[in-house]
Amino acid sequence: MGSERRDLRTEKSVNQHTKTEIAKLYLCTLDSPAVVERLVAFCVEQHNRAMPHLAFDGRTPDEVHFGTANNLADELAARRRQAMAERLLNNRAIACSECAL
Repeated sequence: MGSERRDLRTEKSVNQHTKTEIAKLYLCTLDSPAVVERLVAFCVEQHNRAMPHLAFDGRTPDEVHFGTANNLADELAARRRQAMAERLLNNRAIACSECAL
């Protein structure tokens, strides 16, 4: 696992930008084989490099294929457990006048 952290907000922004770019393709005129080849190459590249997939636990196909992905699912599960433990401690530390022992 690498020490680099993935910024999910940045990835979401990049993913939204990619979807917008792909949506623009519907406005293109497919007037030559070269245009079609360029657009297909763009879509395949974005699908494999930039768009995270649920089937790969939020990783891109390139990250899985080349082994460069952090284990995002485990990292998120660990953060959820940590957040739950912190909330539990905070809730137990709260005292109210009704429940004073």
